[in-house]
Amino acid sequence: MPPLRDFFHRRKGRFSYLLALMLVQLLLSPWDEFSGPRGRIVGLFGAGAVLAALYAISESRKIWIAGVILAVPAFLHRITVFPDLRSFVAQAGLSSSIIFDIFITTIILEEILRHDDISNQTIYGALCAYLTAGYAFGHLYMLLVRLRPDSFLLDPRLFHHPVATQPDLMYYSYVTLIALGPNGIAPAAPYVRVLSMLEGILGVMYLAVLLSRLVGLHVSQRIMKENPSLATADFPVAQTKLPQ
Repeated sequence: MPPLRDFFHRRKGRFSYLLALMLVQLLLSPWDEFSGPRGRIVGLFGAGAVLAALYAISESRKIWIAGVILAVPAFLHRITVFPDLRSFVAQAGLSSSIIFDIFITTIILEEILRHDDISNQTIYGALCAYLTAGYAFGHLYMLLVRLRPDSFLLDPRLFHHPVATQPDLMYYSYVTLIALGPNGIAPAAPYVRVLSMLEGILGVMYLAVLLSRLVGLHVSQRIMKENPSLATADFPVAQTKLPQ
């Protein structure tokens, strides 16, 4: 086995590390656009999530190199705070983050769907892909707001600023992804409504179809391992006669 491939093969807990960093980054997202130490700390966790994503992706050398190339601008964007919403550097960084998020989500899904043995890491990987998809939509909404500040309407009773900020849009993305429905923020442009509907549909389908199936397979495989006799047991099938 080549050295790089052997390194990836021996990795333990790679998806759990990524999941932990992403959850911390999500919890700290309300302070994402703050200047000073708080904003820098959030940026460091965002950059750490980028590195953890590189650590977690496929063992393929080509895919890993492509991930490194995409990660460099995403890393620089997340470690730096740009207060100017019209900054070209900020828009380029957002675009790179969107591409990186989509790339990581696709690679993680491709890998976990190849797993024959559904382990805890498989479930963690599925959760990572789910959270990364939320980040991708959130960054896409941010890019649209930077191009068109009137893309979202904010309730003045709940928000004290006229234009949606990064924490507002991350909140909107995740409550849309889990189909809770955002409170106080609404899409004003037709293209944002379409993206919101798409995110909501994908989020519900992901939870109802993929993640629930993986959890079910994980539980059934664990039961079979703990009770090997169940795998070879012949269970009688009830014969039901239809009424004549």
